[in-house]
Amino acid sequence: MLGTDKFNGYAKVNATALSAGGYANLNYKASSGDFDIGLGGKAAVAGASGSLGFSILDVPGTEDSKEYAVGKVKVTNKAFLLGLGVTGKSGISASADFDFSNTKVLDFGKINVNTIHFKLGGSFGVGADVELTIPILTIDMPWED
Repeated sequence: MLGTDKFNGYAKVNATALSAGGYANLNYKASSGDFDIGLGGKAAVAGASGSLGFSILDVPGTEDSKEYAVGKVKVTNKAFLLGLGVTGKSGISASADFDFSNTKVLDFGKINVNTIHFKLGGSFGVGADVELTIPILTIDMPWED
């Protein structure tokens, strides 16, 4: 990884042999509206992958204070607000990944900044994964109190 706390880029290389794994996510947090829906799996006799990506607009909240901008904004999660990653894969392997999540990052009272994270990928011999994180504004409706 290279860069600063506000902007960083990365390049990674990975190799695997005789591996298998999978996951299923279905999480919802009513108090913040956060959710995560995902399903994926992988089986490999041998494979290699390489990734490139970047992330910017770091929100540096801490576990202790959960505050930003001298306490004027409540930070509910430390996160980057914008990011993109691409992974290329090849080998004697097969995989599939889907993940979609929403996380509240900044709470300005009735207006919030959330991040939407989307991952889609797959391979059968060769393949790719793409991950995208973008910020969105949300407004708390009166009936949500």
